[in-house]
Formats: sequence, structure tokens, C-alpha cells
Amino acid sequence: MPKTIKIKLVNKVDSSYDIAIGENLDKVIVNDLKKFNHSKYVIVTDDVTRKLFGDKLLAVLRKS
Repeated sequence: MPKTIKIKLVNKVDSSYDIAIGENLDKVIVNDLKKFNHSKYVIVTDDVTRKLFGDKLLAVLRKS
């Protein structure tokens, strides 16, 4: 009769990420997005942030 040996594997995932804090981060965002080979993105924000920065960021993204 065959023996069964259990092999325990631990799956460790690092879910860390960077947050950029500062002024005029539109160029940082564009450069970060250029690292990926995608043509469509989604911007997730709230109403206040959208009113303050949404149109400017959208214009920069469209231009780039």
C-alpha cells in the first residue's frame, strides 16, 4: 500500500504599494501608466477630488 506524504507550502504575497504624495503629480501618473501596455484605464475618485483634479488629469492623460 502506498504511503502519502503531505507537503505544506506557504503562499506569501506582498500586497505593498507606493503612494505618491505631492503637487503636480500628473506627470508621475502618466509615467507610471506608460510602464503598462494598455490603452484603457479607469480613474476612481470621489466627487470632491474629481472636481478639484479630474478635468486636469483627464486632459493630461488624453494628451499623453
